[in-house]
Amino acid sequence: MTRVALLTAYAGLFCWLAYCAAASALHGGWWQTAVFVLAAPVPLVAASREGLLAEALRREAVRAERGARLAAHNGPPLTAVERAAWQRLAAALEGPEDTRGAA
Repeated sequence: MTRVALLTAYAGLFCWLAYCAAASALHGGWWQTAVFVLAAPVPLVAASREGLLAEALRREAVRAERGARLAAHNGPPLTAVERAAWQRLAAALEGPEDTRGAA
């Protein structure tokens, strides 16, 4: 279902439950009225959760796209062997420590 159709279904369910609550109250069914009144907010909560879910999915899609762009720009990640080679190369480029001033 598309998001608009789902939200329309939630709105329709809320209206139907509100109508049932009002009709039950007019005909004296107090426990039915209580059940309908307690059930009426459920579609509203579901609709708000759909909005939060859509926002979270959008945020994760942006994060994945950003990660893919960075990976394409920086190249593939280093393996453990490549990382060790880079560390040894960096250590060799730093050179031996100067110990002339040590006692």
